Amino acid sequence: MAQVLSTAAAIAEAEAYQGKVLGAVSRTFAFTIPQLPADLRKVVTNAYLLCRIADTLEDEPALSAVQKALLQERFLAVLRGDERAQDFATQVTPLLSPATSPDERELMANTPLVVRCTHSLDAPQQQALVKCVSIMCRGMSHFQDSACLEGLADLGELDRYCYHVAGVVGEMLTEE
Repeated sequence: MAQVLSTAAAIAEAEAYQGKVLGAVSRTFAFTIPQLPADLRKVVTNAYLLCRIADTLEDEPALSAVQKALLQERFLAVLRGDERAQDFATQVTPLLSPATSPDERELMANTPLVVRCTHSLDAPQQQALVKCVSIMCRGMSHFQDSACLEGLADLGELDRYCYHVAGVVGEMLTEE
């Protein structure tokens, strides 16, 4: 019984953290997500924060494209339960430069709390989140590999980029 209580308390702590950090790392979604019904709000907040962690890695100017791809794959391993979230956070957070906001740095350091919420969701919700973040991370890595000063090659590339960084989120939100 004590284990059940400690697990429930740990999930409550993680959910409280998610509610607090959402407003710090989002300028627009922090206004709309809290308007959702409670069960949906928990999942969508978690989804947003997972995407924010992935995007923080992509945006980090101190990391090479290769480093970003490796860290994004490690993040996916964390989401699948193949790597400890604490190990990931402890190793990645010091790699973030001053260009990363303090709030995003705090989010990265608290990846274990966000992932604790992910792992508390039901299996179909977790699968939808992992699928979305996987497509997003791998798409961002592809575009990091082909980044150049001239920008994207054509409108088809722009469409593919937009899908990987935003369109896949719409798909995730409509998963059953």
